[in-house]
Formats: sequence, structure tokens, C-alpha cells
Amino acid sequence: MKLNAIDRRTLMNHKAFPDPSLVMMARKRILEILENADPPPAQAVLLTAVLDLGKAYRKCEDLDPNFARKNLKRAREGFMNYARPGDRSGDKSNREKALDATRRLIMCTCQNSKELIEKLRTLVEMIKESLGEENWLTQKTISTLADLLRKDAGEFEEAMQLYKRCLAVRERVLGVEHNDTLMVVMNMGCLFHQDLKDLKNGLAYYERAFKGYKKVLGRNHPDTLLALAGMATAYFDGGKNYHKAEELNLIAIQGYLKIGKVHEYCKASFNLAAVYAKSGEKEKLRKVLDFYPHIIEYQPSFNDHI
Repeated sequence: MKLNAIDRRTLMNHKAFPDPSLVMMARKRILEILENADPPPAQAVLLTAVLDLGKAYRKCEDLDPNFARKNLKRAREGFMNYARPGDRSGDKSNREKALDATRRLIMCTCQNSKELIEKLRTLVEMIKESLGEENWLTQKTISTLADLLRKDAGEFEEAMQLYKRCLAVRERVLGVEHNDTLMVVMNMGCLFHQDLKDLKNGLAYYERAFKGYKKVLGRNHPDTLLALAGMATAYFDGGKNYHKAEELNLIAIQGYLKIGKVHEYCKASFNLAAVYAKSGEKEKLRKVLDFYPHIIEYQPSFNDHI
């Protein structure tokens, strides 16, 4: 089966599509091409396309909630025919893809966070046994479990231990300034600041993430600005250094404007107004509300501070 020009562009460019539904449609077309190819592709190539389609559909479950499950199950069972997940003697790539399909299937079939957490706890050990502690899938699953424990279950101590486990591996394997390493650093900052109310440690992790992102990604990258906003909020919550919170929020506002992040820009301008309201700087607050009138819609009480 020969590919036409549209199919070739689809195969080459589908990962760059900004809309998950477009990625889903492209991957569906790719699978269709492979299933009808003559000569047929290797089974592993076909199953990889099935797995990719399941991943894409999981992000668009409102279109067909059962389609992602169907394809992920097909991919998992297909790859398991090559190697059992706990068997180190089989092909590592196939074991990895089988376990990845299993992880994604669990993510879209569990009925609640408690069930999901328990299944991921078991899966973490299975993946570690099959692929090793340093494998990207082991790290991804540990990180996902830590996020769920922090955000949904309030199990902050266990989440902290898992974040530390991830951080140690990623610093050793990827380096201290790799994006995936800095993501864990940022999550630890959120855990200390937002959940444990430990502003000192939270701020330290935010600052480390900000410096790393700024060096690697640039001053106005969304991840850099997110770490900056975290620092600003930590200074504000500390109640002692409103000047620093003001400075950082102003930088974040300018950065979000440059890259067109409207929601984040609105949030940073709201935080700036909160700084002025809390510190009693009525004139600055009035200017902010005049310049960003949308803020009053979310917090009418700011008018009481003018």
C-alpha cells in the first residue's frame, strides 16, 4: 500500500499538532495505514501504533470513553505475548511497552483515586522489578503516584519519600538541571509550601527550580514563570516580604504577557492586587484595579482596601 502526500505529512508531523483531537485522528489514520499495508509491518510496529492511539484517545475520552481502553488493552495483551512484565529474559522494549499500556489502562479504568493509588503502588514494584529503578517508566509511575498521594489522598509523608526517591535517581541519571529533574524539584516546593506550610523549604525548592528553568529554558518559558509565581506566593504567604512578592509578580505578569498566557497573566495580576491589599498600599492597589478591572469580578472585597 503506497502512502499519498497527505499520509506522509501525517506520519511525519502528527506529534507537533497542538490539539489532542488532531493527534488522535492522525494516529487513527496511521494505524489504518499499517493494518492495510502490503507487505504487513512487524507486529511490534503495529502494536506500537495501537498503543499510541490509545494514548491519544485517553486525552480525548469525551469523544469515546471506551475507545482508549480498547486500544490500550489490545496493546498490552499484544506486547505481553512477547515478554511477561516480570520476566527479564524477554525483549526490554516489549516489556516496557506492555507495562506502559498497563499503566495507562489503569489510569483510565479505576473508578476513584483510592483504587488508582493502590494499583499504582503494586505497578511501581512490578515495573521496577522488570525494568529497574532508573527506567523512565518506573520514574514516571513513581511521580504519578506521588502526585496522587499529595493532591488526592493527603498522604504528604509518603508523597515526600517518593519525590525524594525520584529526585535522587534523576539527579544521578539526567543531571541536576534536566527538565524532568526540575519538575520534581518544583513538586517538592509545592508540597512544602502548599501542603506542609513550610515556607522556608518551599521557597528554597522554588528558587532552585526557577534558576534551573531560567538557565535551561529561558526567562519567559511557562515553567520558569510558574516557579517564579510560586516564589512570589511563598513570599506573600510569609507575610514579611511584600516588596519581594510585588517584584516577582510584576516580572511574572510581564513574562506571561510576552508569551500570551492569558489565564496565568490574570492570576499573577490578581496576586499582585492581593499583595497591595494586604500591605495597605492603597494607591498601588487602585492603579492595579484600574489597569486590570477584571480582578474585581473575582474579588469584589479589594474595593474595601482602597
